[in-house]
Amino acid sequence: MKKFYTERDIEDIVQAGVSELEINDDVVVTDVAREKATALGLRLKPVQKKTTTSDTPTPASSIDRAKGVDPELVSRIKSTVIARLGTAESAELLDRIIPQVLARLGS
Repeated sequence: MKKFYTERDIEDIVQAGVSELEINDDVVVTDVAREKATALGLRLKPVQKKTTTSDTPTPASSIDRAKGVDPELVSRIKSTVIARLGTAESAELLDRIIPQVLARLGS
């Protein structure tokens, strides 16, 4: 399951005295949260997630590749929608819908 960080999360992390946050494929930082991290001096450190043989692509990533949809664009749209909704409850639904909409739009 993905972990989402919003602007408020970043503020709380910095206030707790953290100076570096590790980011991998399971971590999504909204654009506004990235800006806040930069402004507050929080370093977002990219790290590679350890993979195992049991790791399989999600249906959304399969759709992304099959339809030629940019996974980074899907991730940014999903982050924005979740940030505006204030909840990640619909994350799996968004994983299915966003690539389909982008494919139909020809993105």
